[in-house]
Formats: sequence, structure tokens, C-alpha cells
Amino acid sequence: MRHDELRKLIHAYFAARLAKATDRLGADGPRSEYLRAPILATLSLAEASSVDYWEMTQPEGTDAFLTRFCEASGIPQCEVDNRPDRILQEYQIAHRDMLRALEKFEASFGRYDYEKSTPEPDDALVADEQVANSATLSQAITVYITENRRADSWQPGTFDKKEAALEALVELLGEDRMMTSITKADAQEVKRVLLELPANKNKNPHTRHLSLREATTVRDVTKLSSVTVNGYISIYQSFYDWAAKNGHAHVNLFEGMRVGRSNSRTTPQRQAFKPEALKAVQDELIHNTKGLVKSGSHKWATLIAVYSGARLNEVCQLDVSDLQQQDGTWIFNMMDEGEGNKRFKNAASIRKVPVHAELIRLGL
Repeated sequence: MRHDELRKLIHAYFAARLAKATDRLGADGPRSEYLRAPILATLSLAEASSVDYWEMTQPEGTDAFLTRFCEASGIPQCEVDNRPDRILQEYQIAHRDMLRALEKFEASFGRYDYEKSTPEPDDALVADEQVANSATLSQAITVYITENRRADSWQPGTFDKKEAALEALVELLGEDRMMTSITKADAQEVKRVLLELPANKNKNPHTRHLSLREATTVRDVTKLSSVTVNGYISIYQSFYDWAAKNGHAHVNLFEGMRVGRSNSRTTPQRQAFKPEALKAVQDELIHNTKGLVKSGSHKWATLIAVYSGARLNEVCQLDVSDLQQQDGTWIFNMMDEGEGNKRFKNAASIRKVPVHAELIRLGL
């Protein structure tokens, strides 16, 4: 990795930390001397020699720390294997200067400046704002993804979808584009490209090797649906909402950019199963006359879905221990506890569902 690229990632990591800290101070006001003491002590340590800094902050060694930091900042793990000393050196410098900026910001609460003819932001505030806003699009996205990865706020499928959409944004606007230079017109151009993009671009042999803009020139291909385009825009709205709150952008540039949906009266509707089709499925699940049910999980997972209305992933992650009796009634305890990593769509999805009498009759 180039040295300037490494510095950009480390800078973005500490810029995000500084933005959070100054926002908290702006809301709560200056801290007491007792609470400031640890920060000042850490600053003194960051200003000391590299040997003293790392011996005090990582007495057990820096290997595990470097792995965690690279994961959090987006630095490739191979950099730890190749040049760990370079990362440690730049980390200490960035940490020191972030703490200096934070201390300067907090010190500004102890005075009012009346020497200027017109009220202007304090120099420390301006400096901190420039630090927060100096991130490139790629740096801001790296911090955004890292924060959500560490908070485990996205499910794996959602993570992949958001990361792919944000990669498209970087391709269209440029990874080195400063966040503060991106305009509403740029956001509108992104929307225009999305509306012209072929569906399944990476699967179509005519478009898979093309850039996004090149792919929009290919004729006689199906374009992305309005639902898919709105999915991209929704991801960009969420990113810019975070960016505005963290000092990387002034406004949400993608607010109000969703495209209209097709008229439901003219849109082809999904056909419901006919009663005789549903009966054929149920009979086969119960009696397996054609040998289509290969295992008990095929039978019971489907029947539980039919008689509970639960989502398929909720049914398939049930443990035997989740089938319980409560006050004489059998229930499915849909909860995010137990073996493995259970996932639910939202908090309301964690619930208790009565077991249908037909499932009990069938021998569940």
C-alpha cells in the first residue's frame, strides 16, 4: 500500500472519532478536571517516544492490536505482515494530533472572543470541522462500513448489498472525490446512471466487463426496475444521513430522489395458489406418495411455515428447545438465544407463536 493511502485510512479513522467526541462535548459541555485527566495523560503518552507509548498502551504486545485496528480502519491485513512498524508509527502520530485537536476544542469553552468585528467560528471549531470534512468519499464509506460492521447492525446479506451499492457510488463519483465537493447535481447524475443500468449487469456476457457508464450504452437490454433503483438510492440516503451527522456532509444529497413506482393496477400481480394446488402440496408433505419429501426437515419446516405464518428463515433456525409448553399450550419460542447465530428481521419478530392443533395431530 502507498504511504499516502495508508495515511488516508488512518486519518479517516481518527477523524470519525474526533467528530463523535466534539459532537458529544458540544451537546454536554466541557468535562470536569477529573474526567479530563485521563485524556491529558494519554496525550502526554502519545507525545512521548514510540517505545514508551506502545509499552504503556499495549503491554501484551501489538500483534493482536494491529489485527483489530486494521479490521476497524480498512487497512489490509497484509500490511501488518509486511510493514507493521509503519502502521504503528502513523497510528501514534494520528492519535496524538487527534487528542491535540480535541483538547484545543474543549479549551475553547473557556473563553469568548470579542476582538473580531463580526462573530466567527472559533479557530478550533473551524479546524475540527475541516478535519471531519476533509475525508474523501472512499474514506467516509470505509468508516461508515467499519462502524456498522463493528456494531453488527447489518445482517450478512444486507451488508453485501450495501457494500456493492456503495462501491457503485465510488465508481461513479471517484474514490478520491472530497465529500464536501459532491453536489446535488452529482447525486442526480448517479440516479440517471442507475435508471439506465442493465439488469443483471454482471451476469450478462455483453455487460459484465463494462464500467457502469459504459453499460448504460448497451442497447436491447432490460433496465433495472424502479424497485432496484430505489434500493440503491435508499442505501445512499442512509449513508448520507450518517455522513451529515458525522460532519462529512452538510445535507443528505439523495433525500427525495426515489423514483415513482408503477401503477399497481397495471403492474402484473403474483398469482395465488389455487385451493387444489395447496391441497396437493399438503397431501404430499403429509403422505409423501411421490417420494418428493426427502427428509423430516423438508416436511416439518414447510408445515410449520404453513400453519404458523412465520418467515422461512425463522422456521429453519428453530431449535428443538424452542418448542415449549407455556400454561398448558405448546408454543414456538421465536428468540435470538441458543446455539448458533439466530437473526430476526426486527425486534417485533422475537415472539411466541402458538403451535397449531393440526401440527400436533400430525405428530410434531
